[in-house]
Amino acid sequence: CIRDSHYAIDLLDVKHIIIMGHSGCAGVITSTILSYHGVIDNYLFPVKKVYHENEAELSKLPKEAMYRRLQELNVREQVSNCIRLPVVQKAWNIGKELFIHGWFFEMETGKVMDLNITKSRKEDIDEIYDFRFGPEILGASPSWKLNKRNSILYH
Repeated sequence: CIRDSHYAIDLLDVKHIIIMGHSGCAGVITSTILSYHGVIDNYLFPVKKVYHENEAELSKLPKEAMYRRLQELNVREQVSNCIRLPVVQKAWNIGKELFIHGWFFEMETGKVMDLNITKSRKEDIDEIYDFRFGPEILGASPSWKLNKRNSILYH
C-alpha cells in the first residue's frame, strides 16, 4: 500500500484515491472469529482493532448488521490511515490537489455508496500524526537540501 501510494501520488500525480470496502467481506467476518487462521491473522489485526474500539456499538447489533457496520468502520479507519502516510501529507504540504475517498460497494445490489468521509487537506490530520516538512522544522544542515518536491537530497 505504501509503495503503491508513493507511485500513484509522486509519479502518476493521481488526484483521487478510493478506499473501497464491500459487503460480505470474508476478511472482516473472519476477524470476528476467535480462532487461529494462520498467516492471514496478521492482516486481520487492524480490523480487530476497529472492532475493539467500537465494541460497545457493535455488540448491540444483530450479527449481519454488525458485520456491515464493521465493514464501514474499517473503511473509515483505512481512510484515516491513508492520510497519515508521509507521501499524502507531503503532497498536501506542497499544494497538490489530492482527495482520499471512503466508499462502500454493496455486492447484493451492485451499488457503490460514498461514506462521506473524503479527506482533502492537511487540516484533516490529527496533530500527533502531522509530519512537519521543510527546513524550519528539520533545521539547517550542510549535509542536505530540499528539492522541488520537498524531498531531502543528501550530498
